[in-house]
Amino acid sequence: KIEKYLKNSPVFALYDASNALTSSLNSHLKKEEISFIQGLVLVAVLLDEKNQISPGEISKGLGISKTSLSQILSNLESRGFLKRIIKEDDARSLSLSLTTQGLKKANKIVKFLDSFELDLENKINLRKEFLIELQALKQYLKF
Repeated sequence: KIEKYLKNSPVFALYDASNALTSSLNSHLKKEEISFIQGLVLVAVLLDEKNQISPGEISKGLGISKTSLSQILSNLESRGFLKRIIKEDDARSLSLSLTTQGLKKANKIVKFLDSFELDLENKINLRKEFLIELQALKQYLKF
């Protein structure tokens, strides 16, 4: 009975797909010795046009707690991928910057993600409309 319910449940289907996607991405990124969420943090720093993104902006943008992000940043910093910089105009504020090693790693991750997305789009005929529907669902679920 539970299998039938889960098979017909859109909520479980989304949950299951999310877990499968995260697992697949983590598995592929294992050879880079980085997790998917760590990779997203590096990419967020890379894509910041002003080169002064704050941990708060990343936390909000990626939807992860500041505590979790702090642990991720400590790990990435200890591995030489990024550095935290105290802002000159406000000693209480930090910005993040990639090291040379972090820049190389972030660019590799961007290439991998581009390729992964293209492969996904081709294999399951993923359309832009589906992305729009997922974004609408996310907005709906934000109370």
